[in-house]
Amino acid sequence: MKMRYSHERKEIVIVKNSTGNTEIQYLRFQIAALEQLLEVYEKTALEQADKLYGEISERQKAGKAIKASEQFLQTLLDSIPAPVFYKDTDGKYTGCNRAFEDFLGMNKEEIIGKTVFDVAPEEIAACYYEADKVLFQSKGSQVYEAHVRLRNGSARDVIFHKAVFYDLKGTLVGLIGIILDITDRKRVEDSLRKSEASLANAQRIARIGNWEWDIGKNRLWWSDETYRIFGLIRQTFAATYEAFLDSVHPDDREFVKKAVNESLDEKKPHNIDFRIILPDGSIRFIHGQGEVSFDDTGKVIRMNGTVQDVTEQKKAEEELQEFSNFNQTLVGSLPFGMDIVDEEGNILYVSKRFETLLGKKIIGEKCWNTYRDNKKQCDNCFLKEGVRTGKTETVESEGILGGKVFQITHVGLVYKGKKAILEIFNDITGLKQAEKELRLRHKELLRYYEELEIQKGKVEEKNNELEKAKKLADEASHAKGEFLANMSPRYARQ
Repeated sequence: MKMRYSHERKEIVIVKNSTGNTEIQYLRFQIAALEQLLEVYEKTALEQADKLYGEISERQKAGKAIKASEQFLQTLLDSIPAPVFYKDTDGKYTGCNRAFEDFLGMNKEEIIGKTVFDVAPEEIAACYYEADKVLFQSKGSQVYEAHVRLRNGSARDVIFHKAVFYDLKGTLVGLIGIILDITDRKRVEDSLRKSEASLANAQRIARIGNWEWDIGKNRLWWSDETYRIFGLIRQTFAATYEAFLDSVHPDDREFVKKAVNESLDEKKPHNIDFRIILPDGSIRFIHGQGEVSFDDTGKVIRMNGTVQDVTEQKKAEEELQEFSNFNQTLVGSLPFGMDIVDEEGNILYVSKRFETLLGKKIIGEKCWNTYRDNKKQCDNCFLKEGVRTGKTETVESEGILGGKVFQITHVGLVYKGKKAILEIFNDITGLKQAEKELRLRHKELLRYYEELEIQKGKVEEKNNELEKAKKLADEASHAKGEFLANMSPRYARQ
């Protein structure tokens, strides 16, 4: 009979003979089998021990690697300028970087194992806690903006980026968060908003809009004021070059296209005035400017510029031109000469009528060298007292322009930014001659009057004598009448 024992593919065979004398052999075989098994087990034990030692060694190596990895991770986290933290599912901090310590003003030992209620003011800790609960329930990520107040009392604007993480078994074990401090960005954004609002307000007041044309894509960008100037709506405007041309007055369209094409071809700015037609049919005058931008190869890729509504300015210019024409006509029709001189007596302006009378150009000349026969400044010259704006004075001056007499009115004013005098010349030579003749006639009349007075006296004397004679005659006639009346009764009785 054969008995088989096997271990790792090795067999031990025990044979029992037919004589029955097997006990000793059996024991021998059993001992041999046991020795053989022991040898196998010893070898197996050694192999298992070697394997276990290898596993322990690998675990030690893995532990060192994990520790090195943790140190590397912490170093990496500490090198990140943004605060980073992680918590377990109970909301307790399990780690953070140095930036998070600085952010809270606490060291890591004071943070680890604590909750948000231990590190943040109570009024906002509850908000953070609720946000974490929502994140754990959603098992995803979370981004939100917050205004935080630190333990030192300073306020910061931040953005929280949070996400949950799992272990190798897929069990949710916590969350990790990154805090981005956007206080400076907020300040810049606020400043930018204020600047944009200020720019928009300035554009609205000045009626100036800006624009940009992407030539390759044929896309226009207009500021809000540009849309207001053209009377168009951003949502319905096609925002192409052709759509812009549709708003240009038909009579000015080719002129505008030519100016733009010259800018593109010659790579130079343009500065033009043109008209546009608003959707309501009204016409506005526009002053437009544009300049081109190039890529590295010199190809024109973009054009930027401004548009300004100058309708009121155009109307004012037209009115001013009309007023100027009226003034020129008025001044030209006045029977006076006019000029403007500065404080040194230099002639700055002269009316055409006066210049024609003089027969020469006199701008820049001294007024007394031009007008006075003796080439000397008048003794009572208005300039000697200094120019006083608004003061008016009228004088008569002789010996001007060949012995003529002028009445000159001086008015102090400001001309082209400097003090000056407006002089109005009225030729009164004829008037003066007439006055002289009138004075002579007056003297003659006075003499005649005196003679008449003398004759009148003589006539009055004669009249007085006649009155006396008449009185005597009347008295004689009366006496005669009385005498005759008295004599009549006597003659009747006789």
